[in-house]
Amino acid sequence: MDLYNLGPVTWWESQCFYHALAHLGREGLIICYPTTPYVCLGLHNDLEQEIDQDYCQQQRIPLMRRETGGGVVYLDHRQVFFQLVLNRDNPVLPWRRQRFYKRFLRPAVMVYRHLGLPAVINAADIAVGGRKCTGSAAGDIGPGVAFVGNLLLDFDFNTMCQVLKVPSEEFRSHLLQAMRGHMTTLSDWGRSRLSYAELAAALIDGFSEQWG
Repeated sequence: MDLYNLGPVTWWESQCFYHALAHLGREGLIICYPTTPYVCLGLHNDLEQEIDQDYCQQQRIPLMRRETGGGVVYLDHRQVFFQLVLNRDNPVLPWRRQRFYKRFLRPAVMVYRHLGLPAVINAADIAVGGRKCTGSAAGDIGPGVAFVGNLLLDFDFNTMCQVLKVPSEEFRSHLLQAMRGHMTTLSDWGRSRLSYAELAAALIDGFSEQWG
């Protein structure tokens, strides 16, 4: 398996490389982060119903749809992405993709634990103190399967709430409160000054233990 430790990439490159690997039938692990913010829709999200396109246009926030599942996400340089691409016929892949998340997320869990955070795997996500601290998704792309996740140094809750189309400002206020209560970041635990190099190295060590 090839390693692509890319570091800073453009917003569209942060999604296109793992799509390209999957379509080409090449297995690999990509680690990177986007230099500018953007909004990424999952395969089945409804652009017209879920996204305030006027706000995104006014703020010059690009929109992109990925070929993996999951919901709408706001992504920027304060998130480190780890993206694993495997061929569909790889014997390590179970028939039910959800069963693979425990193995895929283990390196990220070990990073959080190494930093002193009591991280656990909760279905297809990682939680610390009962609050979600990563975003993850999977999808069949060409002859490959992609699993994607991230480490959250910090998160822009306000912009995320503005990006989403909601029925009223009162609803938006409640949504913001709910997001803050449901999610946590490394910044909340005093770990916001960690460098990309440190986090990437820790992820690489974790994946190397599993994949060689």
